[in-house]
Amino acid sequence: RTGLSAALRELSADPAAAGFALSAGAAEELLRLTQALPMGILQVGASGATLFSNPRWFEITGVPATSSFADLVALAEPATRTSLTDMLSRCSTEGTEAELQFTLETPAGRRRVCWLRLSALTAAAPRHSVLASLEDVTSAHRLHRRLVEAAERDPLTRLLNRSAIVERLERSLRRAAEDDLLVGVLFIDLDDFKSVNDRFGHATGDDVLQRVGDAITGCVRRDDLVGRFGGDEFVVIVPDLHDAASARLLAARIMTALGDVVVVPGQLLITGSVGVAAAPARATSADRLLEAADAAMYEIKRRRAAC
Repeated sequence: RTGLSAALRELSADPAAAGFALSAGAAEELLRLTQALPMGILQVGASGATLFSNPRWFEITGVPATSSFADLVALAEPATRTSLTDMLSRCSTEGTEAELQFTLETPAGRRRVCWLRLSALTAAAPRHSVLASLEDVTSAHRLHRRLVEAAERDPLTRLLNRSAIVERLERSLRRAAEDDLLVGVLFIDLDDFKSVNDRFGHATGDDVLQRVGDAITGCVRRDDLVGRFGGDEFVVIVPDLHDAASARLLAARIMTALGDVVVVPGQLLITGSVGVAAAPARATSADRLLEAADAAMYEIKRRRAAC
């Protein structure tokens, strides 16, 4: 990229060329330099007109070869369109550089994650021409998401794993502290789950854990977070609570849902114990809140066993 930018600066040293159009020889040289590049190249003049482009720009965007930077903006997600326009204006007027990752949708309906870099080219005029380079990073973005998911998700249930639950809970506590709200935690333990594996095998046990995860997920709000804490233990984070009553109602719904999970018809139903803890975000930590919910769950088990 550095070599290409240097070549463009030399070719654009003439203010007239930089502001309005490149000569035929300069355009031919630019095409030779950019033909084999994996990124799209577009040079935008001070007036906003396209001075140069390579074929890869139009392969990535899927637009006709006569299209401009404004056409790229139109393809971007609405939330990033203003940012793209502002980037171009700032680079042109201030002679700076800027970069942004964003998502666009081609006219054919393909969604692509792209990395855009804008660099102002040397010019003696009040406004600079700008070199835009565009990379399709969709594959790398998908790989990154898969790696993040693999690090955060339980491979059996696809719920958040233990470390991700703790991290999300810490994040929820920080956010709730700003609004002086409560954060609730539900700690769920299946009753006598070992007998399921012993009597029916681990394959049946795995199937039950998956269905339990689905049952819990079906009870929560959109902003609640569900995770498998380990073994037959599950955790639900209930953020932004105004009172603890909502968390207790959710616990009751989950208990009812667990009763619908059947291991073997007519032989064994799943039951569980749910402990609830809720605290002001400023007064506790993730570990303490989890410990409190865990203790509440074991107290429920103790009382049930004493009856």
